[in-house]
This record gives sequence, C-alpha cells and structure tokens, in this order.
Amino acid sequence: MFEFPWLVISARTHVGDRLHVDDRPYINAIVLADWIEIAALLGGGIVTLEEVAELLYAEPIDFSVNTDTGASRDEQYGDAENAFIELRNRSQWLEDSYPITVESDTVSVNQNSPCYRLYSFMVGLRARQIYRGRAVEDPQEPSAIFEEVVTEAARKYVCGASDNRARFGVANHINRRISRGDSLPRKFPAAVSSLSQRLHENIPLEIQGSGDLGVDAIGWHAFGDRRAGQLVFLVQATIGEGDWKVKPVPSAWRRGDYIAFVAEPLTGSAFIESLSLYDDSDLRGLECGIPLDRLRIISLIDDNALTVEWVQRMENWTQWITERLPR
Repeated sequence: MFEFPWLVISARTHVGDRLHVDDRPYINAIVLADWIEIAALLGGGIVTLEEVAELLYAEPIDFSVNTDTGASRDEQYGDAENAFIELRNRSQWLEDSYPITVESDTVSVNQNSPCYRLYSFMVGLRARQIYRGRAVEDPQEPSAIFEEVVTEAARKYVCGASDNRARFGVANHINRRISRGDSLPRKFPAAVSSLSQRLHENIPLEIQGSGDLGVDAIGWHAFGDRRAGQLVFLVQATIGEGDWKVKPVPSAWRRGDYIAFVAEPLTGSAFIESLSLYDDSDLRGLECGIPLDRLRIISLIDDNALTVEWVQRMENWTQWITERLPR
C-alpha cells in the first residue's frame, strides 16, 4: 500500500494544505477515489474499505468494545464509502473499459480490461499530480505519450478514419525536442501547411508562429471528396493539474488565422483529473470547449488504439512512476 499523502482534501485547496472541520480533515470523495485507483492499479491490486478507513484516521475505532457501533462506523467509514460510491459510478458507466472491479467493500484490478495499460498510465499521471514534489522529477517526460493518446481519442470522437488524425503538439523527451507525430514538420508554418493539405482547407498567405500554439491533437471526419468543409476537432492536452482551465485552444484557430476552415472547428481540452471534481457551473464561462478527462478518454479508445511502440512507452513510464511513489 502506498503511503497516504493527506492530500485528499477540498478540490479548491492546493495539495499539501489540510483543512479541518471539527478537528477532522475534510475529505474530497472524488480525490480519494483517485487515490484508491492509484493504490489498486499501481500498488497491490486490491484495496479494501477497511484499509482506506484506517488510513483516514490515525486511531481506528475498535468496534468490538464500542457500544455505539452504528454511529461510530458511520463516522469512520463515511468518507471511504463515498469514495467507493464514486468508483462504483465509474464502473457502471464504463463497464469492461474500466479496469477496476468494485464490490461493496473491496476494489480489485482487472488486467483483462481492454483499457488496463492505457488507464494505468493515466492513473500514474494522476499520482504525479497528487504526490507532486515526491514524484514530479521526471527524466522520461510523458507529455508526448499523452498527446498520442489524445490524438486517437479526438479522431475516434468525431468518427474519423484511421488516417484522419494529426499529433500536432511538440513535446519534450529527455531534455530535447522531438518531432511532431504523424510525420508533420517540426516548424510551425511548415506543419500548418502540411496539415492544411491533408484537410483540403486553405491557409492564409503568411503564417507565423512556433511550437503548437495551443493545439496538440487534431481529429477530423472527412467526406472522401477531397473538398474543404468537414467536422474538425482541435484539442489542447495537458498533464498539469488544473492547467486545462486556463489553456484553451486559442481563438485564433477558430478565426482562421492559421487555417481558413470552411466550417468552424470544435475545440476541446484533454486532462488527467476526473471531470467529476468540477461542477457544471465550473465549466461555464471557460473556453475549454469539450472537456476530455481520463475517464472520457477510455470511453473512446482502448489499448488496441495505440501501436505496440506507444503501449511499450506507456508501460515503461508507468513502471517508472510506480517505483517512485512512497510506500
């Protein structure tokens, strides 16, 4: 079992803070559910309700001698049970795609799930957020892997053909720049020009910029007539906690500053946290577009959507982060 980091608090506080209500820590059930996923998928494979309750309280209640066992159990187990409810909701929604089996008082890993490797990787990224400084120093930068995952999810969401995708982001890997995916040129003007040819959309006479300018993944649904005007989905992907709310796809893409789309493209933000951490009201007023959290991603694709090379890279990084989590 991994060391409990006392990070399972209000989503509105920073990791490392600790709030108290009546001398008890305030537990956010969604974050606690995320931590249970970490403990199960990257740890021992099985986590029990009793284990979680004991970790939440330094002095667990001895039910054998307590006369008011019902009330005491409610107090000690309530937060853990709320987290189990969240996990059960995920399981009921995703069914076999969710690689965790949730019973009344036990969660266990299902390695036969079609999303086992993919979801374990994204849970490893969530662990990186939760433990922060304890696990964030990372020579094997996983951003490019996540961009590849998001690119496939973007293509699948708009029901594009296998080649109707482009990983436009330029991520870092071991302190050096790597090329974009899908054989796009590294330099921004050349990459946009190549992308426009694939999309059969026009570009302005002059294009300036560098990097990816806020678009990491692109999927589209073409008609096959090699004409402009189609459903295009532009997505910004981030592995930083909360970054998706402040890093939307820039409006310049929708305005046609880089590609003169006949039909205004959809935009989205892909991130690691659970969308259930946020109320619907939190989404209104943001320019994030369609939110894709890790749960929505595995509702779209599974391990088979990625090449053997990318699955291996996912597994290698997941093993790397697992070995660095405190036990």
